[in-house]
Amino acid sequence: MPLAALIRRSSLPCPEVSAEQAGHLLARHYGLSGTLKELGSQQDRNYLLDCDTGRYVLKICHGDYLPLELQAQHAALAHLAAASGIRVPHVIPARDGNELLSVEVGGQAVHVRVLEFIDGQSLGHVSHLSSDVVVGLGELCA
Repeated sequence: MPLAALIRRSSLPCPEVSAEQAGHLLARHYGLSGTLKELGSQQDRNYLLDCDTGRYVLKICHGDYLPLELQAQHAALAHLAAASGIRVPHVIPARDGNELLSVEVGGQAVHVRVLEFIDGQSLGHVSHLSSDVVVGLGELCA
C-alpha cells in the first residue's frame, strides 16, 4: 500500500455511528440486543454490548480498510487461541455466518464485526508496569 494512503487512513476519525444505529446493526445482523456503552478507540467506533447471552464488543471500522486486513486480525486471534493457550476474544459470526460485514450506515461504508468481550484493563490506563508484567509481555510478543 502506498505511504500516502497509509498516512491518509491513519488520520481518519472514528466512523459516525450512533448507539441507536449500532443497536439496529446488532439486532438485524446478529440477533442481539441489550445495553450499549461506547468504548474509546483511535479509529474504530466500538460499543460494549451487555445482553442476556453475554458481553460483546461491536467494532465498526471505516470502509477504507480492506476486509483482508480485518480478516488477518481474526486469523491472528484464532492462531493465538489454538497455539498459545492465551484467552483471546472469539469472533462472533453474524446470522449469515460471516465474521465480517461490509455495510453502509448513514451513507458511509463501514466494516462491522462482533467480538467476545473479555474483562480486563487496558495497559494505556496503567501508570506503571511491574517487571513481571514487562517480562510477560516480552515473552508473549516473542
